[in-house]
Amino acid sequence: MVTIKFRYKKPKGTKSIEMVHVVKDNTIEFDNASNDLRFASAVALFGLKLRASQIAKKISLEEIITIAENAKGKDKLGYRLEFVRLVDMVDLE
Repeated sequence: MVTIKFRYKKPKGTKSIEMVHVVKDNTIEFDNASNDLRFASAVALFGLKLRASQIAKKISLEEIITIAENAKGKDKLGYRLEFVRLVDMVDLE
């Protein structure tokens, strides 16, 4: 996907050192992403929806709720469920 090359010289050095790091394209399907990533996506989409962003124009609140519910994972303190309830209470029309 991308190659990052970084060259530096120690403060009293005369020779530069090059570091190269290759980032491979390890694309995974959204449904296979971690619960945390999918839930954070739902939160971000909700924020975009509240701001009437063109990015979130085609996604519905119901779809955001579905993403969040499917990515709740272990919700010991109930914050994620509370987020779902919050989105459910919003009427943007």
